[in-house]
Amino acid sequence: MSALLEKLGVPKNVRLFFKPYYQLLPDGSLRFAFGQDFEHFSSSFHRVPMSVHPWTAGSGPVRFIAFSAMECIAYLAIHTHRFNDLHQLKFTATGITQQVPASATGPKTCLLMGSDALGRLNAIRSALGLRKKKIAIRYLPEEQYLLNCLDRKIILGERLLSLSAAEKGLGIRTGIRTAAPRHYHSFLEQLKHRSSWY
Repeated sequence: MSALLEKLGVPKNVRLFFKPYYQLLPDGSLRFAFGQDFEHFSSSFHRVPMSVHPWTAGSGPVRFIAFSAMECIAYLAIHTHRFNDLHQLKFTATGITQQVPASATGPKTCLLMGSDALGRLNAIRSALGLRKKKIAIRYLPEEQYLLNCLDRKIILGERLLSLSAAEKGLGIRTGIRTAAPRHYHSFLEQLKHRSSWY
């Protein structure tokens, strides 16, 4: 099993769940296949591909979507106590392009996005995109954003920016949940701060 994941504080049951879905390289780094491309994670770098083929792990009906495989692992490592049966879960990583195929979603879908403004904007764009709705987002002065979808326009300030606020303002219900770490930009960053990584 991966010493890197153990050093990060990933619980054993989570390491076992993800073990079939990555390759452990001789130098101890991890490689996650995105079709012909791959995500590569080591103690000194993290490379996420720009790929149209997502990485997946698990086959359950409860689905989680993130931009990287390591973000998926970090999320489950932090929140494993919430899930009695890990076989009910499925994780998809999209890479930098964040193009999520419809087959990756289901009635119980949660987007794992960053807590910063970019992460919240990506959650809005991704959720509406999964429901086949095009949205245009434009930055306005004073940290405000203009969202335009289905001939409806709303303006949200950065502090109020969320998928829920966008849905209410635009009159759209996607049925997709989001999860973001508190006090950190990503779940991987949160996991690193909880462990002896630094």
